Amino acid sequence: MIYKLINKTKISDKTLKKLIEFGIPKGLQDIKIYVLYEKYKNSIFNGATIYKNKTVQICITKKTITFPCFCYDKKLKFAGYHPTVDFKNKKELLVGLLSHELRHLWQDGVSKQNFLNGRVITWKHWDKKTYYSIYKSERDACKYSKKMVLKYRKYNN
Repeated sequence: MIYKLINKTKISDKTLKKLIEFGIPKGLQDIKIYVLYEKYKNSIFNGATIYKNKTVQICITKKTITFPCFCYDKKLKFAGYHPTVDFKNKKELLVGLLSHELRHLWQDGVSKQNFLNGRVITWKHWDKKTYYSIYKSERDACKYSKKMVLKYRKYNN
């Protein structure tokens, strides 16, 4: 088993599996991917990686999303979330989120580079919570995510 999908949304499993397979880095195995509806009313989307359980969680809003959707915030750039890309539709958004979070699992379990050592950034986001990120890890995941979204866009136009 390469991955197990747990889908708690109305998006079809078939669609999600195509998007996962498009953005999954080579070498990942035995992972779980949860796709859920976002529980925070001020957020459109977010993702999380749980290294210990080899799990990725993607959350998207139930509300209608206005596209193009661009996630740019100076705090996020400072924390390593750069380069970013504007998403033209929900599928691109999902490719971006999935590939970003799956890249973190790849960094931890497949890559020979040590992405999880480096400068740790502390920052507060819109929800006033304190977050921590490893600059090098986020920067790499964002580059990979952007590459996957642009590749997806090229093949689906």
